[in-house]
Amino acid sequence: MKQLLILILLAFSFNGFAQDYQAAFQRGNEAFTAADYEKAADIYEQILVKEQVSFELYYNLGNAYFRLNEIPKAILNYERALQIKPYQKEARYNLKLANQRTLDQISPASPFFLITWWMAWRSFFSSTFWSILTIVALFISISGGIGWLFGESRKTKKVGFLLAVLFIGLGILFGFTAWQRHAYEQKSNMAILFAKETPLKIGADNGSPDVLMLHEGTKVEILGKTGLWNKVRLPNGEQGWLPVENLVEI
Repeated sequence: MKQLLILILLAFSFNGFAQDYQAAFQRGNEAFTAADYEKAADIYEQILVKEQVSFELYYNLGNAYFRLNEIPKAILNYERALQIKPYQKEARYNLKLANQRTLDQISPASPFFLITWWMAWRSFFSSTFWSILTIVALFISISGGIGWLFGESRKTKKVGFLLAVLFIGLGILFGFTAWQRHAYEQKSNMAILFAKETPLKIGADNGSPDVLMLHEGTKVEILGKTGLWNKVRLPNGEQGWLPVENLVEI
């Protein structure tokens, strides 16, 4: 009886959180529609503080900051939205517009084609959907194995064996993809530069020579950390060091 009451209370609490989220999100949307972009951004940020995240929230927050001309924040939230829905056309287009407003127009280096294929494959679905595909594939594989072991006819055994082998392979592939996708969703190792202007250093100290000057909104890959410095790689492959405080991870 006590456990039932706890479950009922949890259900009501979850429902209450969902209703609060929707009400706050609606207020933010209304402020955005009324062109009060600062208020809209503030409401969306308050929702994020409560860890209520979604593609729509990040996307709308990016739009609000874009209208406020706070380009690094707009880029950051568009990138976070695209981590959830990588192929959402409007978010990709708006991110492109935001990137065009940055000073550092760095042409990305072309990665090895297998890496490009893998990244595209991994981004095709969310980690949740890849996990579902893994379960389905393993279920079919087990069913095929049962058919192979206990099938009465030779044809049934043959089909069962083929299904078992094929879908166990797919299950392993889907499972590995789900793991990789989940790891990327949790920590992409990508970050946006928020300092107006800062030099990319050869070493992890202010006394090191400058590689080049970078400006806010530039996207970098974090390769490592030493003290208060992050080793980063630019889209063109160039590497150097930036202060941790100047970067916000996606």
